[in-house]
Amino acid sequence: MRIKTTADGREVTVESGFVCLAGKRVTDRITPIPQRLKARAPDAEYLAGNIGLTLEQGKLAKAEIRTYRVKRAAEELARLIAEQADLPRYRVLIRSGSYLMDTAIATVVAAPYRVQARYRDDLRGHIVVPAANSVAAGSVMSADSPTARSISCREDCGLMYGPGESRMWLIGHAEEAAIVSECLTARRARQEKQVTAENEARAKRDTVFAEATRSGKRQILDQWITDECTDPTEIDCSFDAATSWAMPDGSTKTTYQHCH
Repeated sequence: MRIKTTADGREVTVESGFVCLAGKRVTDRITPIPQRLKARAPDAEYLAGNIGLTLEQGKLAKAEIRTYRVKRAAEELARLIAEQADLPRYRVLIRSGSYLMDTAIATVVAAPYRVQARYRDDLRGHIVVPAANSVAAGSVMSADSPTARSISCREDCGLMYGPGESRMWLIGHAEEAAIVSECLTARRARQEKQVTAENEARAKRDTVFAEATRSGKRQILDQWITDECTDPTEIDCSFDAATSWAMPDGSTKTTYQHCH
């Protein structure tokens, strides 16, 4: 794509993700022009190497480079998946990350060491995870699944997930279905418990306000200890005892008592 023509008649273009001058690659980076160079090129807002570009020319060049990179990334991903087509696939339970806290079910392919060099750096390792049929880490929490906890207690398959700390276990369709069902059941139970707690809290709040209105006296809504003193001028206080009050007029008020 042609971006502009220089004063000496050479064309500035973007080809294969690079800004080119007269067909020769210059750079693949577009940066704002330093203020110290503005006097030499008052119309320029960007620099591509030593080539000045206006605001519109810079936006056009950056958009063209970005489009090329997105296209190449998609092509590279398709190539990697195609290369993995003949490698064995396994359905696994993965525990990874710090202290093996991230848990997921995913389809993975075992990449032999002789094959790993053909993959990008972020796909190297004992296990390569294809884009299709994989589940993001953390989407299935084994703490919610007795089946997953039971699987995690047996010997793992000896393979690793990427370069970090990880363990994985081969699972069958029945085990996967049990894990997903248990996690969904636990999630629904948490949601129902949260709704119940919110309803109870709302009912309690309404009761407290009703008593404040009836009696004409403020009533305690909530009490807690603050992380620090609320009065910056109080040098001997580390935290306060806070009280939230329901007022007879329907408003709320918070008071603080210093705790030395």
